[in-house]
Amino acid sequence: MKRRHGQANMRNQAAAQAKFAEGLTFHRAGQPARARELYREALALQPRHFDALHLLAVIAAQSGNAPEAISLFDQALAVNPKAAVVHFNRGNALQESGRHALALDSYQRALALEPDYPEAHFNSGRALSDLKRLDDAIASYDRAIALRPGYVRAHFNRANALRSLDRLAEAVEGYDATLAHDTRHADALNNRATTLRDLGRFAEAIADYRRAVALKPDYADAWANLGSTYLDVKEYAAAAEHLDRAAALGSQAAHMHGNRLHARLHVCDWRDVEALTTDLVQRVTRGEVATQPFPLLAMIDSPALHRRASEILAEWRWRKHGKTLLGPIQSHTHSRIRLGYFSADFHEHATAYLMAELFERHDRSRFETVAFSFGPNQDDAMRRRLAAAFDRFIDVRARSDRDIAALARELEIDIAVDLKGYTGDGRPEIFAYRAAPVQVAYIGYPGTTGMAEMDYL
Repeated sequence: MKRRHGQANMRNQAAAQAKFAEGLTFHRAGQPARARELYREALALQPRHFDALHLLAVIAAQSGNAPEAISLFDQALAVNPKAAVVHFNRGNALQESGRHALALDSYQRALALEPDYPEAHFNSGRALSDLKRLDDAIASYDRAIALRPGYVRAHFNRANALRSLDRLAEAVEGYDATLAHDTRHADALNNRATTLRDLGRFAEAIADYRRAVALKPDYADAWANLGSTYLDVKEYAAAAEHLDRAAALGSQAAHMHGNRLHARLHVCDWRDVEALTTDLVQRVTRGEVATQPFPLLAMIDSPALHRRASEILAEWRWRKHGKTLLGPIQSHTHSRIRLGYFSADFHEHATAYLMAELFERHDRSRFETVAFSFGPNQDDAMRRRLAAAFDRFIDVRARSDRDIAALARELEIDIAVDLKGYTGDGRPEIFAYRAAPVQVAYIGYPGTTGMAEMDYL
Protein backbone atom coordinates (compact mmCIF):
# COMPACT_ATOMS: atom_id res chain seq x y z
CA MET A 1 0.00 0.00 0.00
CA LYS A 2 2.79 2.47 0.96
CA ARG A 3 4.68 1.61 -2.22
CA ARG A 4 1.61 2.30 -4.39
CA HIS A 5 1.04 5.60 -2.52
CA GLY A 6 4.66 6.60 -3.06
CA GLN A 7 4.43 5.76 -6.73
CA ALA A 8 1.25 7.86 -7.02
CA ASN A 9 3.06 10.81 -5.40
CA MET A 10 5.93 10.46 -7.81
CA ARG A 11 3.52 10.36 -10.75
CA ASN A 12 1.76 13.49 -9.40
CA GLN A 13 5.09 15.25 -8.98
CA ALA A 14 6.15 14.32 -12.50
CA ALA A 15 2.79 15.43 -13.93
CA ALA A 16 2.91 18.67 -11.92
CA GLN A 17 6.41 19.39 -13.18
CA ALA A 18 5.29 18.76 -16.75
CA LYS A 19 2.36 21.16 -16.32
CA PHE A 20 4.69 23.73 -14.77
CA ALA A 21 7.21 23.41 -17.60
CA GLU A 22 4.45 23.85 -20.18
CA GLY A 23 3.17 26.90 -18.29
CA LEU A 24 6.66 28.35 -18.18
CA THR A 25 6.87 28.06 -21.96
CA PHE A 26 3.65 30.05 -22.37
CA HIS A 27 4.80 32.53 -19.71
CA ARG A 28 8.04 33.20 -21.59
CA ALA A 29 6.06 33.53 -24.84
CA GLY A 30 4.04 36.38 -23.34
CA GLN A 31 0.84 34.40 -22.76
CA PRO A 32 0.27 34.78 -18.99
CA ALA A 33 -3.38 33.71 -19.08
CA ARG A 34 -2.54 30.26 -20.41
CA ALA A 35 0.49 30.06 -18.13
CA ARG A 36 -1.75 30.83 -15.15
CA GLU A 37 -4.07 27.93 -16.05
CA LEU A 38 -1.18 25.48 -16.30
CA TYR A 39 0.44 26.67 -13.05
CA ARG A 40 -2.89 26.13 -11.29
CA GLU A 41 -3.14 22.62 -12.78
CA ALA A 42 0.38 21.95 -11.48
CA LEU A 43 -0.67 23.12 -8.00
CA ALA A 44 -3.76 20.90 -8.08
CA LEU A 45 -1.37 17.96 -8.47
CA GLN A 46 1.31 19.29 -6.11
CA PRO A 47 -0.01 22.08 -3.79
CA ARG A 48 3.49 22.95 -2.50
CA HIS A 49 5.08 23.37 -5.92
CA PHE A 50 7.34 26.32 -5.08
CA ASP A 51 8.02 27.60 -8.59
CA ALA A 52 4.36 27.39 -9.62
CA LEU A 53 3.32 29.36 -6.53
CA HIS A 54 6.02 31.96 -7.16
CA LEU A 55 5.30 32.52 -10.84
CA LEU A 56 1.55 32.47 -10.31
CA ALA A 57 2.13 35.27 -7.76
CA VAL A 58 4.25 37.17 -10.29
CA ILE A 59 1.43 36.98 -12.86
CA ALA A 60 -1.08 38.18 -10.27
CA ALA A 61 1.18 41.12 -9.39
CA GLN A 62 1.71 42.03 -13.04
CA SER A 63 -2.05 41.99 -13.63
CA GLY A 64 -2.57 44.41 -10.72
CA ASN A 65 -4.06 41.93 -8.27
CA ALA A 66 -1.79 42.75 -5.30
CA PRO A 67 -3.83 40.89 -2.60
CA GLU A 68 -3.75 37.62 -4.56
CA ALA A 69 -0.07 38.12 -5.39
CA ILE A 70 0.91 38.70 -1.76
CA SER A 71 -1.06 35.65 -0.63
CA LEU A 72 0.70 33.46 -3.22
CA PHE A 73 4.13 34.90 -2.37
CA ASP A 74 3.43 34.04 1.28
CA GLN A 75 2.53 30.47 0.28
CA ALA A 76 5.74 30.18 -1.72
CA LEU A 77 7.76 31.47 1.24
CA ALA A 78 6.09 28.91 3.49
CA VAL A 79 7.67 26.29 1.21
CA ASN A 80 11.05 28.05 0.92
CA PRO A 81 11.56 31.01 3.31
CA LYS A 82 15.13 31.53 2.09
CA ALA A 83 14.21 32.51 -1.48
CA ALA A 84 15.48 36.09 -1.73
CA VAL A 85 13.77 36.69 -5.07
CA VAL A 86 10.36 35.85 -3.59
CA HIS A 87 10.87 38.31 -0.72
CA PHE A 88 11.91 40.86 -3.36
CA ASN A 89 8.86 40.27 -5.57
CA ARG A 90 6.57 40.30 -2.53
CA GLY A 91 8.05 43.71 -1.68
CA ASN A 92 7.26 44.91 -5.19
CA ALA A 93 3.60 43.90 -4.83
CA LEU A 94 3.39 45.69 -1.48
CA GLN A 95 5.13 48.76 -2.88
CA GLU A 96 2.73 49.00 -5.81
CA SER A 97 -0.24 48.77 -3.43
CA GLY A 98 1.12 51.70 -1.37
CA ARG A 99 2.22 49.65 1.66
CA HIS A 100 5.71 51.08 1.70
CA ALA A 101 6.80 50.08 5.22
CA LEU A 102 5.85 46.44 4.61
CA ALA A 103 7.53 46.56 1.21
CA LEU A 104 10.72 47.82 2.84
CA ASP A 105 10.60 44.93 5.31
CA SER A 106 10.37 42.44 2.42
CA TYR A 107 13.32 44.06 0.62
CA GLN A 108 15.36 43.95 3.81
CA ARG A 109 14.57 40.24 4.19
CA ALA A 110 15.77 39.68 0.62
CA LEU A 111 18.99 41.56 1.40
CA ALA A 112 19.57 39.59 4.59
CA LEU A 113 19.62 36.47 2.41
CA GLU A 114 21.47 38.05 -0.53
CA PRO A 115 23.35 41.22 0.48
CA ASP A 116 24.69 41.91 -3.02
CA TYR A 117 21.25 42.21 -4.62
CA PRO A 118 21.33 45.59 -6.43
CA GLU A 119 17.63 45.60 -7.36
CA ALA A 120 16.67 45.04 -3.72
CA HIS A 121 18.88 47.95 -2.63
CA PHE A 122 17.30 50.11 -5.36
CA ASN A 123 13.76 49.20 -4.42
CA SER A 124 14.57 49.75 -0.74
CA GLY A 125 15.52 53.26 -1.81
CA ARG A 126 12.18 53.69 -3.56
CA ALA A 127 10.26 52.55 -0.47
CA LEU A 128 12.34 54.79 1.79
CA SER A 129 11.70 57.75 -0.53
CA ASP A 130 7.97 57.10 -0.33
CA LEU A 131 8.31 56.99 3.47
CA LYS A 132 10.07 60.41 3.31
CA ARG A 133 13.27 58.89 4.71
CA LEU A 134 15.33 60.53 2.01
CA ASP A 135 18.79 60.28 3.58
CA ASP A 136 18.27 56.54 4.06
CA ALA A 137 16.98 56.28 0.50
CA ILE A 138 20.16 57.88 -0.83
CA ALA A 139 22.24 55.37 1.15
CA SER A 140 20.29 52.52 -0.48
CA TYR A 141 20.78 53.98 -3.95
CA ASP A 142 24.49 54.36 -3.18
CA ARG A 143 24.73 50.65 -2.36
CA ALA A 144 22.89 49.73 -5.56
CA ILE A 145 25.28 51.90 -7.59
CA ALA A 146 28.34 50.45 -5.84
CA LEU A 147 27.18 47.00 -6.92
CA ARG A 148 26.21 48.15 -10.42
CA PRO A 149 27.92 51.42 -11.42
CA GLY A 150 25.84 51.79 -14.58
CA TYR A 151 22.51 51.47 -12.75
CA VAL A 152 20.74 54.36 -14.49
CA ARG A 153 17.51 54.26 -12.47
CA ALA A 154 19.47 54.31 -9.21
CA HIS A 155 21.51 57.34 -10.33
CA PHE A 156 18.29 59.11 -11.40
CA ASN A 157 16.31 58.37 -8.24
CA ARG A 158 19.29 59.31 -6.08
CA ALA A 159 19.47 62.69 -7.82
CA ASN A 160 15.73 63.20 -7.30
CA ALA A 161 16.12 62.48 -3.57
CA LEU A 162 18.99 64.96 -3.31
CA ARG A 163 16.85 67.55 -5.06
CA SER A 164 14.02 66.95 -2.59
CA LEU A 165 16.49 67.61 0.23
CA ASP A 166 17.45 70.93 -1.42
CA ARG A 167 20.96 69.60 -1.99
CA LEU A 168 20.81 71.14 -5.42
CA ALA A 169 24.48 71.10 -6.44
CA GLU A 170 24.72 67.42 -5.52
CA ALA A 171 21.48 66.75 -7.40
CA VAL A 172 22.99 68.27 -10.55
CA GLU A 173 25.96 65.92 -10.17
CA GLY A 174 23.53 63.02 -9.80
CA TYR A 175 21.75 63.92 -13.03
CA ASP A 176 25.16 64.28 -14.68
CA ALA A 177 25.93 60.70 -13.62
CA THR A 178 22.57 59.52 -14.97
CA LEU A 179 23.23 61.17 -18.33
CA ALA A 180 26.77 59.81 -18.45
CA HIS A 181 25.23 56.33 -18.60
CA ASP A 182 22.20 57.28 -20.73
CA THR A 183 22.65 60.38 -22.86
CA ARG A 184 19.05 60.14 -24.10
CA HIS A 185 17.39 60.19 -20.66
CA ALA A 186 14.84 62.95 -21.26
CA ASP A 187 13.55 62.93 -17.67
CA ALA A 188 17.08 63.41 -16.32
CA LEU A 189 17.54 66.35 -18.68
CA ASN A 190 14.23 67.86 -17.57
CA ASN A 191 14.99 67.40 -13.87
CA ARG A 192 18.55 68.67 -14.19
CA ALA A 193 17.19 71.73 -15.99
CA THR A 194 14.70 72.38 -13.20
CA THR A 195 17.47 72.09 -10.62
CA LEU A 196 19.69 74.46 -12.61
CA ARG A 197 16.76 76.85 -12.82
CA ASP A 198 16.43 76.76 -9.02
CA LEU A 199 20.13 77.60 -8.83
CA GLY A 200 19.59 80.61 -11.10
CA ARG A 201 21.54 79.04 -13.98
CA PHE A 202 18.86 79.85 -16.53
CA ALA A 203 20.85 79.55 -19.77
CA GLU A 204 21.96 76.03 -18.85
CA ALA A 205 18.41 75.13 -17.82
CA ILE A 206 17.03 76.31 -21.16
CA ALA A 207 19.64 74.26 -23.02
CA ASP A 208 18.68 71.13 -21.07
CA TYR A 209 14.96 71.61 -21.60
CA ARG A 210 15.61 72.05 -25.31
CA ARG A 211 17.56 68.78 -25.39
CA ALA A 212 14.72 67.04 -23.55
CA VAL A 213 12.05 68.13 -26.05
CA ALA A 214 14.35 67.36 -28.99
CA LEU A 215 14.58 63.78 -27.71
CA LYS A 216 10.88 63.61 -26.85
CA PRO A 217 8.86 66.15 -28.88
CA ASP A 218 5.60 65.32 -27.06
CA TYR A 219 7.14 65.92 -23.61
CA ALA A 220 4.43 68.37 -22.52
CA ASP A 221 5.82 69.21 -19.08
CA ALA A 222 9.30 69.91 -20.45
CA TRP A 223 7.76 72.37 -22.92
CA ALA A 224 5.92 73.98 -19.99
CA ASN A 225 9.12 74.19 -17.95
CA LEU A 226 10.97 75.67 -20.92
CA GLY A 227 8.29 78.33 -21.33
CA SER A 228 8.29 79.15 -17.62
CA THR A 229 12.07 79.55 -17.66
CA TYR A 230 11.81 82.01 -20.54
CA LEU A 231 9.33 83.86 -18.32
CA ASP A 232 11.97 83.91 -15.54
CA VAL A 233 14.42 85.69 -17.85
CA LYS A 234 11.71 88.02 -19.19
CA GLU A 235 11.72 86.65 -22.74
CA TYR A 236 7.96 86.89 -22.87
CA ALA A 237 7.35 86.05 -26.53
CA ALA A 238 9.35 82.82 -26.25
CA ALA A 239 7.60 82.06 -22.97
CA ALA A 240 4.15 82.46 -24.52
CA GLU A 241 5.09 80.37 -27.56
CA HIS A 242 6.41 77.43 -25.55
CA LEU A 243 3.63 77.54 -22.96
CA ASP A 244 1.07 77.48 -25.78
CA ARG A 245 2.86 74.40 -27.11
CA ALA A 246 2.70 72.79 -23.66
CA ALA A 247 -1.02 73.53 -23.38
CA ALA A 248 -1.68 72.05 -26.83
CA LEU A 249 0.07 68.86 -25.67
CA GLY A 250 -2.11 68.72 -22.56
CA SER A 251 0.47 69.68 -19.94
CA GLN A 252 -0.84 70.09 -16.42
CA ALA A 253 2.55 71.15 -15.03
CA ALA A 254 2.43 73.20 -11.86
CA HIS A 255 1.75 76.91 -12.52
CA MET A 256 1.59 76.33 -16.28
CA HIS A 257 -1.83 77.89 -16.86
CA GLY A 258 -1.06 80.99 -14.83
CA ASN A 259 2.35 81.39 -16.44
CA ARG A 260 0.82 81.02 -19.89
CA LEU A 261 -1.72 83.78 -19.31
CA HIS A 262 0.93 85.96 -17.66
CA ALA A 263 3.26 85.60 -20.65
CA ARG A 264 0.42 86.32 -23.09
CA LEU A 265 -0.47 89.52 -21.26
CA HIS A 266 3.16 90.70 -21.32
CA VAL A 267 3.18 90.57 -25.13
CA CYS A 268 -0.35 91.97 -25.44
CA ASP A 269 -1.70 88.78 -26.96
CA TRP A 270 -5.41 89.10 -26.18
CA ARG A 271 -6.56 85.94 -27.97
CA ASP A 272 -9.05 84.07 -25.75
CA VAL A 273 -7.94 86.12 -22.75
CA GLU A 274 -11.38 86.06 -21.12
CA ALA A 275 -11.73 82.30 -21.60
CA LEU A 276 -8.20 81.69 -20.28
CA THR A 277 -8.88 83.89 -17.25
CA THR A 278 -12.15 82.10 -16.49
CA ASP A 279 -10.40 78.75 -16.85
CA LEU A 280 -7.66 79.85 -14.45
CA VAL A 281 -10.20 80.99 -11.84
CA GLN A 282 -11.97 77.64 -12.09
CA ARG A 283 -8.72 75.72 -11.68
CA VAL A 284 -7.72 77.64 -8.55
CA THR A 285 -11.22 77.26 -7.14
CA ARG A 286 -10.94 73.48 -7.67
CA GLY A 287 -7.66 73.44 -5.77
CA GLU A 288 -5.30 72.89 -8.71
CA VAL A 289 -1.70 74.11 -8.58
CA ALA A 290 -2.45 76.21 -11.65
CA THR A 291 -0.60 79.47 -10.97
CA GLN A 292 1.95 81.25 -8.87
CA PRO A 293 0.16 83.69 -6.54
CA PHE A 294 2.15 86.79 -7.55
CA PRO A 295 1.06 87.09 -11.21
CA LEU A 296 -2.51 86.30 -10.15
CA LEU A 297 -2.56 89.63 -8.27
CA ALA A 298 -2.33 91.45 -11.61
CA MET A 299 -4.88 89.27 -13.40
CA ILE A 300 -7.86 88.97 -11.07
CA ASP A 301 -9.15 91.29 -8.33
CA SER A 302 -10.30 88.73 -5.77
CA PRO A 303 -8.61 88.59 -2.36
CA ALA A 304 -10.35 85.27 -1.61
CA LEU A 305 -8.94 83.74 -4.79
CA HIS A 306 -5.48 85.14 -4.03
CA ARG A 307 -5.59 83.53 -0.61
CA ARG A 308 -6.75 80.22 -2.09
CA ALA A 309 -3.92 80.19 -4.63
CA SER A 310 -1.38 80.87 -1.89
CA GLU A 311 -2.76 78.10 0.33
CA ILE A 312 -2.63 75.65 -2.58
CA LEU A 313 0.98 76.55 -3.34
CA ALA A 314 2.08 76.32 0.29
CA GLU A 315 0.60 72.84 0.70
CA TRP A 316 1.86 71.60 -2.68
CA ARG A 317 5.46 72.70 -2.22
CA TRP A 318 5.67 70.92 1.11
CA ARG A 319 4.01 67.73 -0.12
CA LYS A 320 5.95 67.64 -3.41
CA HIS A 321 9.36 67.69 -1.82
CA GLY A 322 8.55 65.37 1.07
CA LYS A 323 9.88 67.73 3.69
CA THR A 324 10.70 66.59 7.19
CA LEU A 325 10.32 69.01 10.06
CA LEU A 326 13.19 70.12 12.26
CA GLY A 327 11.29 69.21 15.41
CA PRO A 328 9.39 71.40 17.87
CA ILE A 329 10.56 75.00 18.01
CA GLN A 330 11.96 76.17 21.35
CA SER A 331 11.36 79.60 22.85
CA HIS A 332 14.28 81.33 24.57
CA THR A 333 14.66 84.15 27.06
CA HIS A 334 17.19 86.75 25.98
CA SER A 335 18.12 90.10 27.43
CA ARG A 336 17.26 91.52 23.99
CA ILE A 337 14.64 90.17 21.56
CA ARG A 338 16.42 88.65 18.57
CA LEU A 339 14.91 89.74 15.26
CA GLY A 340 15.83 87.91 12.07
CA TYR A 341 15.13 89.60 8.73
CA PHE A 342 15.19 87.33 5.67
CA SER A 343 15.50 88.75 2.15
CA ALA A 344 17.18 88.62 -1.25
CA ASP A 345 17.03 92.41 -1.47
CA PHE A 346 19.77 93.66 0.86
CA HIS A 347 21.30 95.84 -1.89
CA GLU A 348 20.15 98.62 -4.24
CA HIS A 349 16.50 97.55 -4.33
CA ALA A 350 13.10 99.11 -3.61
CA THR A 351 12.60 97.01 -0.47
CA ALA A 352 15.98 98.12 0.87
CA TYR A 353 15.06 101.79 0.38
CA LEU A 354 11.77 101.23 2.22
CA MET A 355 13.41 99.38 5.11
CA ALA A 356 16.89 100.81 5.65
CA GLU A 357 15.92 103.49 8.16
CA LEU A 358 13.69 101.08 10.04
CA PHE A 359 16.65 98.74 10.54
CA GLU A 360 18.78 101.65 11.73
CA ARG A 361 16.16 102.90 14.19
CA HIS A 362 15.63 99.68 16.16
CA ASP A 363 16.13 100.26 19.89
CA ARG A 364 19.42 98.42 20.40
CA SER A 365 18.81 98.20 24.14
CA ARG A 366 15.77 96.01 23.47
CA PHE A 367 16.44 94.34 20.12
CA GLU A 368 19.29 92.43 18.49
CA THR A 369 18.97 92.31 14.70
CA VAL A 370 20.28 89.66 12.30
CA ALA A 371 20.06 89.81 8.49
CA PHE A 372 19.81 86.54 6.54
CA SER A 373 20.71 87.48 2.97
CA PHE A 374 20.01 85.01 0.14
CA GLY A 375 20.28 87.54 -2.69
CA PRO A 376 23.24 88.76 -4.75
CA ASN A 377 26.36 89.85 -2.92
CA GLN A 378 26.48 93.33 -4.46
CA ASP A 379 29.05 95.75 -3.05
CA ASP A 380 26.99 98.92 -3.45
CA ALA A 381 26.27 101.83 -1.13
CA MET A 382 22.96 100.39 0.05
CA ARG A 383 24.54 97.02 0.86
CA ARG A 384 27.21 98.73 2.97
CA ARG A 385 24.57 100.83 4.74
CA LEU A 386 22.46 97.75 5.52
CA ALA A 387 25.41 95.69 6.71
CA ALA A 388 26.21 98.45 9.20
CA ALA A 389 22.58 98.63 10.35
CA PHE A 390 22.44 95.04 11.67
CA ASP A 391 24.19 93.47 14.62
CA ARG A 392 24.94 90.49 12.35
CA PHE A 393 24.75 90.21 8.57
CA ILE A 394 24.90 86.61 7.26
CA ASP A 395 25.14 85.59 3.60
CA VAL A 396 23.12 82.36 3.28
CA ARG A 397 22.86 82.15 -0.52
CA ALA A 398 24.57 78.78 -0.70
CA ARG A 399 22.47 77.15 2.03
CA SER A 400 19.29 75.16 1.57
CA ASP A 401 15.99 76.39 2.99
CA ARG A 402 16.17 73.72 5.68
CA ASP A 403 19.73 74.70 6.61
CA ILE A 404 18.80 78.38 6.85
CA ALA A 405 15.92 77.55 9.19
CA ALA A 406 18.25 75.36 11.26
CA LEU A 407 20.79 78.21 11.45
CA ALA A 408 18.09 80.61 12.65
CA ARG A 409 17.18 78.12 15.37
CA GLU A 410 20.83 77.72 16.32
CA LEU A 411 21.10 81.51 16.67
CA GLU A 412 17.91 81.44 18.79
CA ILE A 413 16.05 83.97 16.66
CA ASP A 414 12.87 84.95 18.51
CA ILE A 415 10.99 86.57 15.61
CA ALA A 416 11.63 85.78 11.93
CA VAL A 417 10.47 88.37 9.38
CA ASP A 418 10.07 87.32 5.73
CA LEU A 419 10.52 90.32 3.45
CA LYS A 420 9.92 88.37 0.19
CA GLY A 421 6.85 86.13 0.23
CA TYR A 422 6.02 84.89 -3.27
CA THR A 423 7.99 87.55 -5.14
CA GLY A 424 11.00 86.71 -7.26
CA ASP A 425 13.83 85.00 -5.33
CA GLY A 426 11.52 84.44 -2.34
CA ARG A 427 12.22 81.38 -0.20
CA PRO A 428 9.05 80.81 1.82
CA GLU A 429 9.96 77.22 2.66
CA ILE A 430 12.48 78.55 5.19
CA PHE A 431 9.44 79.44 7.29
CA ALA A 432 7.65 76.16 6.63
CA TYR A 433 10.51 74.61 8.64
CA ARG A 434 9.80 77.07 11.48
CA ALA A 435 12.86 79.30 11.66
CA ALA A 436 11.61 81.01 14.84
CA PRO A 437 8.83 80.71 17.46
CA VAL A 438 7.12 83.75 15.91
CA GLN A 439 7.11 84.32 12.14
CA VAL A 440 5.92 87.40 10.28
CA ALA A 441 5.33 88.16 6.59
CA TYR A 442 6.05 91.83 5.89
CA ILE A 443 6.15 94.43 3.11
CA GLY A 444 7.80 92.53 0.23
CA TYR A 445 4.72 90.65 -0.98
CA PRO A 446 1.30 92.36 -1.15
CA GLY A 447 -0.72 89.33 -0.09
CA THR A 448 -0.84 86.28 2.12
CA THR A 449 1.55 83.35 1.77
CA GLY A 450 -1.27 81.02 2.81
CA MET A 451 1.13 79.29 5.18
CA ALA A 452 -0.14 78.05 8.54
CA GLU A 453 3.39 78.59 9.88
CA MET A 454 3.14 82.37 9.32
CA ASP A 455 1.76 83.91 12.51
CA TYR A 456 1.32 87.51 11.36
CA LEU A 457 0.97 89.52 8.18
